[in-house]
Amino acid sequence: MPYGKKLERALHVVFALIAVVWVLLGLLMVFIHMTEPADAAELRPGELEIMARIVQAETTGEPAAGARAVAWTMLNRLRSDGYGKTLTRIMLAPYQYAKPAPLVDSSTDYLRALLATVQAVLGEGGDPSNGATHFLRCDLRPQPRWALEFERRAVHGNHCFYRNTR
Repeated sequence: MPYGKKLERALHVVFALIAVVWVLLGLLMVFIHMTEPADAAELRPGELEIMARIVQAETTGEPAAGARAVAWTMLNRLRSDGYGKTLTRIMLAPYQYAKPAPLVDSSTDYLRALLATVQAVLGEGGDPSNGATHFLRCDLRPQPRWALEFERRAVHGNHCFYRNTR
C-alpha cells in the first residue's frame, strides 16, 4: 500500500476517534446538566462567605436545620423578587439580618455555618424553612407586627420561620 493511503486511513481513524470523543463529551455535559440540583442558586463572588458569616451570627448554638433554614430565607427572598435583585442587597439590607460575624475560618461555628450555607445554595436536603422569607426568635416579646400577620412555616431550635401569604 502506498504511503499516502496509510496516512489517509490513519487520519480517518483519528477523525473518527475525535468524533466519538466529541459525542461522548456532549452526552456527559447533558448528564451533568440533568443532575444539577434544580434549586441550586447562583452566587456572585464573595456572597457565599458573607452568607455563611450571617448564618453564623444568627444561628450559633442552634441546630443544623435551623442554620440551613436561615440560609434558605435569604435564597427565598432572592427568588421572590420582592426584596432585592442581588443576594448581597438582601443580606446587607438594614434591619434584616445580623451583621456578618467576624471571619475566623477555623472556628467550628463558622465551618458549621459554611456547611449549612453550601447545602442551602446547592438545594441539598430541601428547604427546612418551608418557603419562609422571615424568621425571629420564638421567645421574642413583644413580637413584631409582621410576625402576627405572616404565616408560621417552621420552627427550628429557638427560631420561628414565617412567610407573607399575601
